[in-house]
Amino acid sequence: MIPSVTVSTFYKYLVIKIGIMSNTSFTTENLEPKLEYLTKAPLKPQQRLYSLVVHLIPSLQHSLTFMRTTKKFLKSLDLRLRAAVRGWLKIPKDVPNTFYYTKIHLGGLGIPQLENIIPLMKTNRIGKFCDEADDFSKEIIRQNAVPKMCKNWSNRQTVHGITVTTKKEMEETIAEIFYKTVDGRGLKHESETSAVNRWGSNGTSLLSGRDYIGAIACRGGFVHTRLRAARASLGPRCFATVATRQKVWAIYCKLAIGHKRKDK
Repeated sequence: MIPSVTVSTFYKYLVIKIGIMSNTSFTTENLEPKLEYLTKAPLKPQQRLYSLVVHLIPSLQHSLTFMRTTKKFLKSLDLRLRAAVRGWLKIPKDVPNTFYYTKIHLGGLGIPQLENIIPLMKTNRIGKFCDEADDFSKEIIRQNAVPKMCKNWSNRQTVHGITVTTKKEMEETIAEIFYKTVDGRGLKHESETSAVNRWGSNGTSLLSGRDYIGAIACRGGFVHTRLRAARASLGPRCFATVATRQKVWAIYCKLAIGHKRKDK
């Protein structure tokens, strides 16, 4: 006999809690222990970042795609993930968020942004099911809330107000927004030499944690200098003039060749 389900209870199907009430705490309960485990594990920063991108975030995508989620909830998960990465790599708080989500070969860290990826995955999943379903299933779908759900998630497929329909468009849009910032404009030609950027995402053990953090700082343009520490109090023209004199990107070019910190 199948037990009845009340308003507050739920049942599990393919690791997903299904019920009348939306239950997003299941994902949060899975995320926090894993982040804590990565933080306390005896790993180098690049190994933590590799585990996050390759293992932890993909493990959440299945449940988030099938669960009832809101964009606000996805944004809160992204905020928690950014906070963890910021602590591992010693990234200042004023670094643009697009630096985290721009792909490695385009100049960023290559972390998947759940706020943009999950709506795209939901829409593609529902669209694929509707295309492959038989006539009887399609009729049930038309009379159900599926079309409204598909329309709602399709309207949320925007990156900074720009509508995207594919994953490639999303990645290119995030990169273009990053290149318009002061920290990212020096990386707009990074895709021309994508092969030399593998050190940023492959979890290499050839670099020490200190050198990797220094390399990421030079890559993102947030090496701790007097200019960087005081840029909030400087005017735009003054900042641009001093930045040119300090030649921050010359440090980055040397680092790309030697993989050693030059800011000591």
